[in-house]
Amino acid sequence: MRPRVGIVAENSLNYVRGLGEIVGEGKIAVPLRALDDAERIEAAGVTEVRSFLPGSSKLPIFPETGDEPALISFTSGTEGKPKAVLISAAALANTVDRLIEVSGIEGEVCEYVGVPVYHSFGFGRCRVLAKIGGTARLAENGFDPEELAALLSAGEVDAFSAVPSQLRMLLKRKAAFEGCGSRVRFIEIGSQFMAAEEKEAVRSLFPNASITQHYGLTEASRSTFLRIDKAGEAVLGSVGKPQAGTDVRICKGGRIELHGPHLATGLLVGEEIVPLADEKGWLRTSDLGRIEEGYLYFEGRADDLINCGGKKVSPEAVEARLASEYGLSGGFALGRLPDPVYGEGILLVREEKGPPLPELLTATQHVLTEEGLAASGVLRTAETDELPRTPTGKIRRRELASLAAPAPLEADPIAAILGNDYEETGLSASEAEIDSLQTLNLAMLIEERVGSLPPDWRSRPVSALLEGSATAAADSEPINDGADNRNPQDISFWALVREDLDTNDGSLRSYGFWALFWHRFGNWRMSMKTKIFRVPLTLIYLVMNVMVNVICGIKLDYTVNVGRRVKIEHFGGMMLGARRIGNDVTIRQNTTFGVGRLSDLKGKPIIEDGVNLGAGVVVAGRVRIGRHSVIGPNCVVMEDIPPYSHVEPPKPTVSRLNPA
Repeated sequence: MRPRVGIVAENSLNYVRGLGEIVGEGKIAVPLRALDDAERIEAAGVTEVRSFLPGSSKLPIFPETGDEPALISFTSGTEGKPKAVLISAAALANTVDRLIEVSGIEGEVCEYVGVPVYHSFGFGRCRVLAKIGGTARLAENGFDPEELAALLSAGEVDAFSAVPSQLRMLLKRKAAFEGCGSRVRFIEIGSQFMAAEEKEAVRSLFPNASITQHYGLTEASRSTFLRIDKAGEAVLGSVGKPQAGTDVRICKGGRIELHGPHLATGLLVGEEIVPLADEKGWLRTSDLGRIEEGYLYFEGRADDLINCGGKKVSPEAVEARLASEYGLSGGFALGRLPDPVYGEGILLVREEKGPPLPELLTATQHVLTEEGLAASGVLRTAETDELPRTPTGKIRRRELASLAAPAPLEADPIAAILGNDYEETGLSASEAEIDSLQTLNLAMLIEERVGSLPPDWRSRPVSALLEGSATAAADSEPINDGADNRNPQDISFWALVREDLDTNDGSLRSYGFWALFWHRFGNWRMSMKTKIFRVPLTLIYLVMNVMVNVICGIKLDYTVNVGRRVKIEHFGGMMLGARRIGNDVTIRQNTTFGVGRLSDLKGKPIIEDGVNLGAGVVVAGRVRIGRHSVIGPNCVVMEDIPPYSHVEPPKPTVSRLNPA
């Protein structure tokens, strides 16, 4: 491989000159942060370090051909240690040519480059300016909207580049651009999530500018483009389309994949070049997205997604909504925290210069609630002097969790869910603003104190349940006398049938589905209150009920109260004479539910929600199998099983027989 030369410069512009000089010599250029930047020197295998002092103001034009690596660029390192990415001169040139064509940028431009040029975005801007003969004014002390406005007013710049987080800072200072916004000719926006409303605000503030947003990464710079100044409202929320030989697609799992001549050669690991693309040339990113009518919509990093009890939350999307809908941007970030109930909770971290915490917290709670989460249960806050960021302004989200204080220990975990006044107000689970996971956690906490809960426990005051009235209500649960339609009432008959089919493998050959179908039919006919109309339906039910017994080996009379999403697996030997079978129950072959004593013929079992029963299980008598319990094969159960239990039969005793 070509020699690798590290570059140290007094300012950003000297980096550009140094990079161009090294590439022009046929060597690989490596931007360093200091003379003793041991991490990058080792990662890139640098054998020579050069220091570049101020020189000519003219930007060098970089070589445009050749598949040999010309540059080692480092990723921003938001997900750990930055990686060394090898990029060829041809790939660098391809990116420049496509960007010039899409944006329409032309000579005599003087651009305020708002990001460090030793990173992919800023370096790309300087290569464009070199190609067209333009000049660069670099933000040596970081992007500053007031500085940009002053330069525009003085006629010293007429273009600028920035990432969305910087533009949000700019939009807060719109007044500074009232007299000079029309002077901007070209803008490029980097690859971060940006809401359509924010883009609309930018093009309104700079009405004469060609505004190009790109999506890409160090390994595949500028993969798609969106001309914001020309985009219709329907696609303004996208990051555009691929152009001129590049391509994009979405793989299984929602990740974005990229293809084209702009892809980097590979990662440098020691002296080995590790290819980034697969055998067909596709690079799988860690970003999530979707494609609609050819336009790519960026939905955040897969690594940043917060999984709150199965609900996926994109921190970038929430932050963008807070900016567009509540005018809150900058000075805060969202990350993930371990959570004992949800698996992952959401941490809102505010830095010293951020929006007022009460306002920020209220707005975040509103957004999360609209996302289907009970914000009071999943959201915690923390404050810090300064958020952890990369040099390009990206949040290092993995580091946010370390800023959170330990979760306080609650004396009453039920009060932590419902509030301290739940006893005085007589609050029930259905009245509380809690989600399904909090409801499940609440049920477990109550059951730990009083035992099994009745079917209507959600509508009862929690304080009454804790006083012990729940057990008495459960014992008095009536047996279905068959006079009414006892199918679940929160779903129509045919929707219930479709759900049963889906639950039982989606197959019309499923014995369990047909047992459930005729059970549902038997109940549905009881909604016919005029007996003369019900008689033929009853005859059909009686015949088919017998057929199910004979052909499917399943006895399930319509007088058994059966919940939703019940799965009856395999053939035969099932006598399901329960008082009630709850939702999401799985039953296997040779299972028996029935009376336990001849002296108590009404003493039938209750199978609660989520119970999983192995083959050959017998549940007999006036007993209750608690929610989400697992009953192992061949168990005989004749006493109550607490919720969330695992019951196994005794291990067989093995003895050896003496030979005769």
